[in-house]
Amino acid sequence: MDEHQINVIIATAICECEKHQSDRKVDLEQAKQMAKAVVAALKDAGLQIDAVEKP
Repeated sequence: MDEHQINVIIATAICECEKHQSDRKVDLEQAKQMAKAVVAALKDAGLQIDAVEKP
């Protein structure tokens, strides 16, 4: 899984969370920027996101 895929997964989750808040809609491009910031913050903290094999 590459960084782009991770960003899209996080961005999609952000959009899903916000779609029920009619006063706070986030479009996909905004969500992608948020996702990139989240991934960068995790890396700066010494953490990493990695795929695991599903059984």
